[in-house]
Amino acid sequence: MKNKDIKDELYNIFDNLIYSSFNNVADKVKNNKGVVLNMKKESNKKLFYGLGLGFACVIMLFMGLIFFRNNSDIAVIGIDVNPSLELSINSKNKVVSVNTNNDDAIKVIGDMNLKGTDVLVAMNAIFGSMVKNGYINDNENSILISLVHGEYNVNKLANDVYSQLQNEKVNSSILTLNTNTNDYDNELSKKYNISVSKVKLIRSILNKNSLYDFEELSKLSTNELNILANTTYNKTEEVSTVGTASKSNYISIEEVKKIVFDDSKVNSNIVKDLEIEYDYDDGIMVYDIEFISNNTEYDYEIDAKTGKIIEKASGGKPSGRSV
Repeated sequence: MKNKDIKDELYNIFDNLIYSSFNNVADKVKNNKGVVLNMKKESNKKLFYGLGLGFACVIMLFMGLIFFRNNSDIAVIGIDVNPSLELSINSKNKVVSVNTNNDDAIKVIGDMNLKGTDVLVAMNAIFGSMVKNGYINDNENSILISLVHGEYNVNKLANDVYSQLQNEKVNSSILTLNTNTNDYDNELSKKYNISVSKVKLIRSILNKNSLYDFEELSKLSTNELNILANTTYNKTEEVSTVGTASKSNYISIEEVKKIVFDDSKVNSNIVKDLEIEYDYDDGIMVYDIEFISNNTEYDYEIDAKTGKIIEKASGGKPSGRSV
C-alpha cells in the first residue's frame, strides 16, 4: 500500500469515529422534537473521552503502519562471489536484514551491523571486507548481484558498486540478473546447495547452451560462470555485465595461438576466420579454437590453464585426442 493510500484510509477511519458519535446525538434530537434533552456533564465527558480514545487509536494505528512499512522489505538482493548472502531492503533503500548462506559470508559480515544502513553503504562495507579477506582479487574479481524477489533496479546498484570499487582501485566485474526467483530455482538451490542467484545464472547459460550439465556448472566459481556467460554463444539478455572477468588464471590468447599454429604447422599470416572462445568441458575450463588455412578447417580444444592440447581436428575430420 502506498503512503497516500495509507493516509486516506486513516482519515476515513477517523472521520467515521467522529461522525458516528455526532450522528448518535443528532438522531436523539430528531426523534425528540420539542423535548429538551438532559445532557449531563458526565455524558459530555464520555463523548470527549470516546473521541480522545478513538483519536489515540488512530494515531497508534498510523504509527504502526508507518513502522511496519519502514521495516518490511520490498526486495531481497542476492550477492555471490564465493561468500554468498542476501540483503532485505525496504522502501527507504535501507537494509532490513542480512542473511548469510555460507561460512565465508559469515566471515565477511563479522561483527558488522548493517541493519538500517543505506544499501550502497552496506554494499561498500561488504565488498571492502571481501577484498580484505581475499575473496575479491586479481584472479577472482567477479560479483553476482541478483534480484531474489520483489522490485529493485539491480542494474543501477551494480553500476554504483562498480564505480565505488573503481574509485578504490579494485578491478571488478559485476553480473546482474533482474528476474524474480521461482519454485524451481528454490528446488535446485536446495538440491545442489548453492544460492538461488547462482541457480538463475546457471539456468540462463543452459538456456543458451544445452550442451552443459547443471551439476557440473554448479561447481564453478562466480568468476568462471562470468567468463562462460559472456562468451559469444552463451551470452543472453537475461544477464547484464559491467567490467571484465579476470582471466589471469589462464594462459593468454597469444600463447594459445602459438600452441595451435606450431602444432598444425600453419603460418599465422595466412590464417582466416580465427575464433577463440572460452568453454567448459569434462570439468575444466578450455579454449575452443577454430580457423581456416589453405582451405582446410582446423578445430582445437586447449586446457585453459596448462595449454595442453585436449582435442584437435582438421579438414572436418577429428584426429583424436592427444596423449
